[in-house]
Amino acid sequence: MRKSRMSLPLRITWFLISAFAICYPSYYALYRLPFLLEGGSEGVFSFFSGIPLTKSSDKSSSVTMLEDDDWYAFSPDEGAIPYIAPVTTREDTVETPPEEAEPLKVITIESKIKPKNNPELPFDQNALLLQPLSFDRTTQTVLIIHSHGSESYSQYQSAFWAENKDVRTTNPDKNVVAVGRVLRDELIEYGFRVIHDETLCDQPYNTSYKTALTLIEKHMKADSSIGMVLDLHRDSLTATDGIRYKVLSSDGKSAQLMFVVGSNKLLSHNGWQDNLAFALHLQSDLMEHHTNLMRPISISKNRYNQHVTPFSLIIECGTEANTLAEAKESIKSFAAALDRVLPEN
Repeated sequence: MRKSRMSLPLRITWFLISAFAICYPSYYALYRLPFLLEGGSEGVFSFFSGIPLTKSSDKSSSVTMLEDDDWYAFSPDEGAIPYIAPVTTREDTVETPPEEAEPLKVITIESKIKPKNNPELPFDQNALLLQPLSFDRTTQTVLIIHSHGSESYSQYQSAFWAENKDVRTTNPDKNVVAVGRVLRDELIEYGFRVIHDETLCDQPYNTSYKTALTLIEKHMKADSSIGMVLDLHRDSLTATDGIRYKVLSSDGKSAQLMFVVGSNKLLSHNGWQDNLAFALHLQSDLMEHHTNLMRPISISKNRYNQHVTPFSLIIECGTEANTLAEAKESIKSFAAALDRVLPEN
């Protein structure tokens, strides 16, 4: 008796179903893996549930110059100044940029106390500005880290040029770690207790925030006095025409700063408004003492490890078109503001 054989259409259908059953789970796992920003029970739940998370990165934002009402405030009615002449600072070179250097544009983005509320979460800004901040310098410690420590800067003031197209280097004398060293030294001078971890958490890049969380937890386990985590970054602004933007304060010598505050939009973070209050106090102080040093605060739907302390911030110090010297100038101003906002008891 002849055995019945599966028809060709059925065999093809069975093959496709089997291939899908084998390949899709692998594809899903690989696709979702970079979306686990901070791990923990929420991250595991998100991985298996399919709740969309944004990737662990803050890549260049592509904007339409002078048209979009973008959170970088490029539009003239948002305070963009077409050009201001950079002021040479100690470390800036006066050498002629190499031929392969790219043109750049210099803008100043108007400081505003009102944050850009990207996840559209409710909060009372006035109440947060009145909320007292309690940080004891004698018993609490500031931890400075770099989730994206390899981010570096332009090596010339009048044109954009970096050692590689990604504007990254593992050399701590040239990347954002060098800015962190200045912040550490300034805060110690003001009487803060400081730990500066120079680990480059972006090796590899797509697990930066998970690596950073492991680093934070290690330090907090070793030192229970840690009450503030400052994650120092360098931003990137590139328009759709490829032009890179240098952001300078109105005095022309300091890279503009921006605070990024994480929220509970995607992952649990009950204290996100405490971090926002901290950012608002600093923003208000820096606006009082410096003209347009600060870009508007950005509230993100991501948590960015800021659930660990009520004094956690991402600080974006300039863009890839700024120089290291300009970034160091602005971080000194930030340290002075921290001294004023959190005075000694």
